[in-house]
Amino acid sequence: MDRFIARENIRHLRTRLWDENDAATRSCLQKLLVEEEDKLGASLELLADIERHLDDGHQRIARQRVLVAAMQRDGHAGLAVATSILDAMIDTQGLHERYRGRVLADVERNRL
Repeated sequence: MDRFIARENIRHLRTRLWDENDAATRSCLQKLLVEEEDKLGASLELLADIERHLDDGHQRIARQRVLVAAMQRDGHAGLAVATSILDAMIDTQGLHERYRGRVLADVERNRL
């Protein structure tokens, strides 16, 4: 049951991170996310989940980049917000990539 709750918390926190633009709130969410992911322990299951999330992140970032480019081209007034969201997405993706590296190292260490 604890693993189910941790996985649901992870799903919720990841969704919140994609939508949050406030730096202080993002920092808090990132800390909570890492704590929840650590509850699951380093495993191939967690690694696969992180990989799926990273793939989703790449797609989200690509869509946001297209949106920002179109807004730049058209001189849209919401460009600053869209760019800020893109920056937050890139930051979130970097956090997950670093975490994947840590989990991968732990999985490899546990195999030995």
